[in-house]
Amino acid sequence: MERKKLFGPQDENEFLAESELISIVPSFSLSKFELIHGTYGPFAAGTEIEVPLWLAVALKKAKKCRIKAPRWLKTEQLKQCIEKEKHQGPFQQLPFYYREIAKVLLCECEDDIADATSIRVLIKDIEEIRKNKMNANLKQIQPSSYVIGVKTFVTKTKMLSLYNFFFFFLSTILAQKHWSM
Repeated sequence: MERKKLFGPQDENEFLAESELISIVPSFSLSKFELIHGTYGPFAAGTEIEVPLWLAVALKKAKKCRIKAPRWLKTEQLKQCIEKEKHQGPFQQLPFYYREIAKVLLCECEDDIADATSIRVLIKDIEEIRKNKMNANLKQIQPSSYVIGVKTFVTKTKMLSLYNFFFFFLSTILAQKHWSM
């Protein structure tokens, strides 16, 4: 499945996520090689190594490696995360770019991800739970209260989705404060 290109802030998130390290098992051997972003290797056939996501995807497309799914991107881990998200206050810890990493891996390397269909659903469930949790927290903000508590483990995507709301919210508060003086 080909990834759809968006042209906007989501593209930036995906681009930044592609610098995150991921484990691969190469099917080739090669000493270290240098690129603009750094030195990678040595690669030994059958030996796990960490490389940036963009390099893992490029090697996968060239049929030079198998990608090892991150521990957090497994069905059981995601189900546990969902249960904790439902029953505990703060967001559960996931990588900052978990959604973008999952998207890239599920689109480009689906055959290396066990139970990919279920994982897609679980990622969507986590997003929905987090969205509902954020909305509930926003409803608790009182107009006279100017301090907003930041929850831990808020991801870049969630921050981006709330940026316009917070900009409008804070602009309104500042305008009201200015006019009430």
